[in-house]
Parts: sequence; C-alpha cells; structure tokens
Amino acid sequence: MSAKQSKKDGDIKKQISELILGDGNILKCIAEAVSSAIIDTMCVNESFIAKIADKISQNEKHTTKIKQELYESLSFDNTDLRAKITDLENNCAQLKKSYDNLQMAHDDLEQYGKRNCLIFHGVPEPPKDVTENTDAEIIKIVNDKLGMKIQVSDLDRSHRLRRKSPQIANSKPKPIIVKFSRHNTKSEVFSRKRNLKASGIGITESLTKKRLELYTTVSNHPGVKAAWTADGKVIALLSGSQTKVFLENHKDLTKLSSLIN
Repeated sequence: MSAKQSKKDGDIKKQISELILGDGNILKCIAEAVSSAIIDTMCVNESFIAKIADKISQNEKHTTKIKQELYESLSFDNTDLRAKITDLENNCAQLKKSYDNLQMAHDDLEQYGKRNCLIFHGVPEPPKDVTENTDAEIIKIVNDKLGMKIQVSDLDRSHRLRRKSPQIANSKPKPIIVKFSRHNTKSEVFSRKRNLKASGIGITESLTKKRLELYTTVSNHPGVKAAWTADGKVIALLSGSQTKVFLENHKDLTKLSSLIN
C-alpha cells in the first residue's frame, strides 16, 4: 500500500470516528447493536449459559456448606463452653460451701476456747507508777459486789486488754479479761452481772470477732427488743412478744428475719 493510500485510509477513519463520537444517537445505536449481538450469541449457545448457571449453583452450594459447617462448629463450641462454665460454677459453689463450713467450725472452736473467759469493763486503773494486781481487783469486785466468795485458785489468769489504737488517748479504763479455772464459776459470775448496774462496771463474755459482729447486728435489728449472749450464743428477744431466738452465726439471721416478717 502506497503512502498516499495509507493517508487516505487514515483520513476516512478519522472522519468516521468524528462522525460517531460527534453524534450521540449513532453511538447509542452501535452500543445497542453490539449488546444485542452478544445476548443473541449467548442465547444461541446453550452450553455456555448452562456452564454459567452450573458455576453459580456450585458456588451457592459451596457457600451454604461453609455456612452450615461454621454454624455447627460454633454450636458445638458454645455447648462445650457452657458445660465447662456450669461445671466451674458448681465447683465454685461447692468450694464456697466447704469454706463457709470450715469458717464456722473454726469460729466454734475459737469460741469454745473462750468459754471460761469474761471481760470486766470500767474497772479503774491505778496510777502508772503503781503495779496493778488484776487478779486481786477481780476477786474484790466479785466478792464485794456480786455476793460470791472466790479466791485466787478460781482464776486461771487475768490482765488488761490493749487499746486498738494505743496512740489515741481514751478516758475510759482498759478492760480486764479474766479466765476462770472452772466454767461453773464463770457462769455463776456472769449470771450476777446485773448486780453491778449502778457501779459503772460491766461484764461481757469474750467473743470471737464473728460472734461480736453477729451480736452487734442482732442488737441493732429493728425487730429485736433486746439481745444478750450466753456461752457464746447470741440470744434475741423479739419486739412485741416473748419469743427468743438463739443464733451462732450469720446464717441464723435468716431464721431471725423469717420470725419477724
């Protein structure tokens, strides 16, 4: 092909291109014709359409299978996890129950060790430069004010209790804790504590921390008229009745509440 012919062909292509691009209707007609030709070809070629449909179907089945496997896996994992959590909760509940029982047994044992002890409150302290004989002080109080006759052999030991905060000054004298040699003597002394009512001296049982907390809770209960202790047990007299409730631990508060309500 000569250069002259090539230039002529180029000019013709350029004119056709400008004609097509310059007229939107012509461009639209060409696009529609091409699309129609493609669709006609696809419709005639049934195997081509079948292949496309088969691919789509396979993809859908594969996706469904993956979803099902994922769901079953998660369902199994959740069931297994729930079972493990339930086992752990049951174990924790059992451990807590065992711990609570152990705590109560320990408290009972500690309170039993205090069964012969009483605490005397309000007994005046001597000057700091005077050596105090607390045994003699207790014997004098019991013999003179409670109408009993005891001697040194009736006491195991006695001493002043330390203040909870030694740095804090307190005008009240430090209590004296006394351990009696026999439980009968301790019980007899405690039963006569009301004779000290006008003396400024008071007597309480020596309680464990938990029993003291229980006694405080019961004493402040709105449905309790009066509360006291006997051999480490807390006794509550209900308001508006003569009903007495015996308590040894905080679980017994449920019994108290049920009687009041």
